[in-house]
Amino acid sequence: MAELKKNTKRQKVNASRVVVVGAGQVGSHIGQTLSNEGYDVVLVDEDESRIAEARELADLGTIVGNGTNPEIYITLGLNEKDLFLAVTSSDETNLVACLMAKEFGCQTKIARVRKKFYRNFENSNINDNFWRKAGVEVLFNQGEITTLEILHLIENPGAIETISMYDERLQVIGYRVKPNSLLCGRRLVGLRDIPLFQNLIVTAVTTTKQDKVPVSKTPDSLLKVKIKKKKFEHREETITPQGDYRIQENDLLYICGKTQDFKGIGELFDPEILQGFKKIFILSDRNILAWQLAESLLEQYPRKSIYLIEPTKRGAYEASETLNPKVKVILADIRNINALKQEGLDHTSIFIGAARIEQDNLVASLLIKEETHARTITLIQNSSYMHIVPYLDLDAVVSPKLLLADKVIKALQQHEYDVLSAKGLDTEIVEFVVEKSSKAAFESLGNLKFPKNSVLVAIFRGDEIIIPQGDSKLLPNDRAVVFAFRSAVKGVSYLFQEK
Repeated sequence: MAELKKNTKRQKVNASRVVVVGAGQVGSHIGQTLSNEGYDVVLVDEDESRIAEARELADLGTIVGNGTNPEIYITLGLNEKDLFLAVTSSDETNLVACLMAKEFGCQTKIARVRKKFYRNFENSNINDNFWRKAGVEVLFNQGEITTLEILHLIENPGAIETISMYDERLQVIGYRVKPNSLLCGRRLVGLRDIPLFQNLIVTAVTTTKQDKVPVSKTPDSLLKVKIKKKKFEHREETITPQGDYRIQENDLLYICGKTQDFKGIGELFDPEILQGFKKIFILSDRNILAWQLAESLLEQYPRKSIYLIEPTKRGAYEASETLNPKVKVILADIRNINALKQEGLDHTSIFIGAARIEQDNLVASLLIKEETHARTITLIQNSSYMHIVPYLDLDAVVSPKLLLADKVIKALQQHEYDVLSAKGLDTEIVEFVVEKSSKAAFESLGNLKFPKNSVLVAIFRGDEIIIPQGDSKLLPNDRAVVFAFRSAVKGVSYLFQEK
């Protein structure tokens, strides 16, 4: 029988145990995040090396074994209070594991799935409701989540990353301040004088100081030299800035507002930003995610030209046979920039590196950015590559596995919007309901002293979203949305307690 190795950390108050089947990058990231937040986490995987690596990263309970083996659940002592999550690379393993968990009494079960027909099979009853009846409450598709993130980036020229909330009605979007930006040297308090900023709030600023070394433009050295951390002097600090903060070149500003109010903002950060685009080029190497992305973008932008780049004859043939004929499949070596230029790849294009090998995506994006000035969106599956991103001249980077992990963590916490982790920051977006007897009720924001490193970014009053000003008041039953560093959340909570 499998042996359970227990962690030594005290379980978080009122938190259920979380059982994660699959210790790959998604499972390990979820386990590490929840463990750091105080949850009692048990990680299950057949690969002993993965289990050992996960234990090095976080205080976890672990079991070496197959998630479809009933002995695992006997060893666990699984019960109705546990939260169960199956995120292996096999859809079938994940679904069977959830059914096993149901048999052993677990009430909340979440499965990761990739294949579309598990979510919806035409002319049948196989859909989300089918799986819920079978005991799987929620299913996540990494391709769909990734596609949605890329759509957000495309729809917001200049965006580095996006966080969408409340049925896409409210967003936090990160923008990088370019050297020729009109915002350089301007104080935050002066942004209110810019009409486009009237209904937007700067929630955080990541200030970066970086001295680059000369880099060769040859394909191999382009990535090799840039990823050598020791050759850079790179210091970052993320703050919730005061009104007198002066915006600097290369700052990363996180801005919150209603989705419709971001139009035109990107141009303020980079006057040369691509406002419209004619073509989208997607690098693939028989990657199903890239193929799904091509068809989704074709559906979203039917009047644009969508190109899929396959480096092998087999990949090009399979893609041509599988995808919508309107997706133009190109057989090309990504290093042959001239061939892609002949197809129309230029500064009016968007390039998406979506190959299975991260290094191919990185090198291709760097080359194309250098040679054509196209806007680049780079997919990185391996989270270990994320630490080199700040050193590279990339427009936007998307990690499908981290997106999936963040989505699952929200569901596990059972608060789809109450607590969200902003990407790459030690911050949360927290929602508070204003009670009639709370300290915040009937008070104008100018009189409320929010803790340092926190800012009220939105007020929900019924169906109305209010972007607050200094004279805005919080009324009973309002939902106050606060962007805060984790260290400040307790202080923010105090404002919404009873007097």
